[in-house]
Amino acid sequence: MDHSSEEESDISESEIEDYKDKPLEDLRSGNLKVKVNGFLRCPFCAGKKKQDYKYKDLLQHATGVSKGSASRSGKQKANHLALARYLEIELASEAEQTPQLVVPQPIKPPPEQQELFVWPWMGILVNLTEQRDNEYWMKKFAEYKPLELLYLLE
Repeated sequence: MDHSSEEESDISESEIEDYKDKPLEDLRSGNLKVKVNGFLRCPFCAGKKKQDYKYKDLLQHATGVSKGSASRSGKQKANHLALARYLEIELASEAEQTPQLVVPQPIKPPPEQQELFVWPWMGILVNLTEQRDNEYWMKKFAEYKPLELLYLLE
């Protein structure tokens, strides 16, 4: 929006609060658009370097300019104050939801699997080339203390 320097200089610091109503009405009526093609933009800073804002960034921009330095005119401060109020009241739904802090679930160790044992222990011998009797094999495996020996022949 182009403003003449006369318009900008006629608003004093104390009158800024009073002059925010007209731009606020323009924003509400749709004469000034903040949301263009799904992006939030400052309607008072057309042609500036940064165009697209997130809600919180545009609110911070508007608040900063409205309370800004002496280099800003009273009209700019009033316009940006109106924009800040408009964002807080009308477009509060545009604010990104603050992400909920996700508390990581403690990693549960896998349940201890019970080791399965065969009791009494068993052993299976295969491919025996010599046919011996049970006593021979009981002596051979005596260190394992077998209780019984079952010898199967084909």
